[in-house]
Amino acid sequence: MNDFNVTISLDEKLSEAYLNRAKLLYVYGDKNNSYMDIIKYAELKANDVSAYINAGNMFFIIGAYDDAIKSFSQVLITEKNTTILY
Repeated sequence: MNDFNVTISLDEKLSEAYLNRAKLLYVYGDKNNSYMDIIKYAELKANDVSAYINAGNMFFIIGAYDDAIKSFSQVLITEKNTTILY
């Protein structure tokens, strides 16, 4: 956990650090901070289809179903060629 914290303190725009820290926080049972890191990850990766999918999956895993639906819906809005979904 400390490595992710240090990485983020050195570069707050490193989106993958937020995603990976969110995963670790979930494993530790800290859904609230995991949620906040997923939000930050999604903000940093705006308009990135794979980021919306990753965020949607994480939202679903932590039980934030409305946010998961919103994230997955963004894939359809952002990606005109929806073959990525299949």
